[in-house]
Parts: sequence; C-alpha cells; structure tokens
Amino acid sequence: MTEVNLQICSWKELKKPYKYIDQLDEMCAAVWPAYLNQGHFISLYDKLMRTYPQYQYAMIDAGTERLVCNLMSVPLAFTEDDSQLPDEGWDWAISAGLEQARDKKLPKNALCVLEMTIAPDFQGKMLSKRMLKHVLEKTREQGFERIFGPARPNDKVAYPNIDIDRYVTWRVEKGRHQDAWLRFHEMMTGRIEKTCAKSMTVTGSVADWEAWAQKKFPDSGDYIVDGALSLLHVDLETDTGLYVEPNVWMIYKV
Repeated sequence: MTEVNLQICSWKELKKPYKYIDQLDEMCAAVWPAYLNQGHFISLYDKLMRTYPQYQYAMIDAGTERLVCNLMSVPLAFTEDDSQLPDEGWDWAISAGLEQARDKKLPKNALCVLEMTIAPDFQGKMLSKRMLKHVLEKTREQGFERIFGPARPNDKVAYPNIDIDRYVTWRVEKGRHQDAWLRFHEMMTGRIEKTCAKSMTVTGSVADWEAWAQKKFPDSGDYIVDGALSLLHVDLETDTGLYVEPNVWMIYKV
C-alpha cells in the first residue's frame, strides 16, 4: 500500500498548478450540490485563483500527486466592527475581494476564509483541522489583523425549514454546537458572531433547477432540495428558481 505523504502549499507555490485544476473540478463536483458547482461559481473561483493564488491552499498527496483538500480565501479591506459583517456573507466577501483587488494601494487587513473541500475518500481523517490550522498560522504570519469567514452549517440540510437564527442557538452536551461543522470551527478558535441569512444566492430557470436538483417542480412553491440548507422557491410564471443559503459568520483569534 502506498504511503500517504500530505503536503500543504499555496496555489502560487505549486510548480505545475494546471495539473491540479481538473482534479479540483472533479473534487468539487463530487462534494458540492450541482447548484453550488455551476458556471457562476466556477467563474468566480477561477477569477479568485488567478487574482490571489497565494491565498488559495492545496493539500497534495506527494506520492500520487493527487489533490485531496482545497481551501479558498480572499483578502479584504474591512475596518468596521465584526457586528457589521454583511448579511450577504459569501456573496459579499468574494465580490468585494475581487473589486478591491483592482486597487493595489488599498491595504487588505482581513482574510476571509470562503470554503474548504475535501475529497470524499479522505473525509473523516482530520484533514480539515490540519488545513485550517495551517491557513490560520500563515494568515497571522502574513500580518492580517483579522480572520473571519461565512461557515456553512452542513448539518442544517436536515432542517431546511428552520430559521438560521434559531438553528444557530442549538447546543448539545457541554455547550457544544449541535452542528458538527460549526462545532469544528469553534474548536479551531472560531466564535459565532452572527448569522448571514443571505450568504449565497443562486438563481436559475426552472429547467436549470430541475437539472441541478434532479427532480421535477410541477407547481410554484417552496421545495426541499437535496443538500440545501433552506427551501428552494420556484415560480413557474416567471420561470425562476431562487435559493438563498444561510451561513454563519465565524471570527478567529489573531
């Protein structure tokens, strides 16, 4: 059996990054729902990768040259209080980061962690802890004054009709969060600041959504979709499907 030798580096440090692009696409397709892995999001991540490769991190199995974990982040100029982080969460962070990148003289004092993807067969091996620890340490070394991110409460897929502000209060034994991913972030020095109920908005035609969700929507109304944290609203009259995903703003110790 080949020994696994995992190494973390930024995409800027990768000698041949193009070798791993297809692997990243395949990994995202295997992990994320289709409606979070379609053209709009791929385009934004492609722009982010080209603009800030030094803040995108890859975990590579050096023996097989396989990408097994990836973390995306974006530097921001954000001087307001944590309580002012916007309700638009992920959408705001990536759009603001790419817009601010045009101003080379604008000091970027904060790093926003956008998401982490782990290959299905490497999940459950504590790679998320290793990756986030590495990125937090690098971020502090790079002189960022603030680290935050819109965390996706993955276990909410079981409760899509529950309001995010109510869901985020759920605790279990010893005060640990009911949601495993939020619990992980709290373990990694993160604290919940607030929810961002409009973190990620996905719109498409009814046909788009039927393809993404692999189900029919015969009438207007709200629907449960696999992998979704909230309900999908379908309007046949306007031929639109609207999904607004809630996330949770996590603040990390610097």
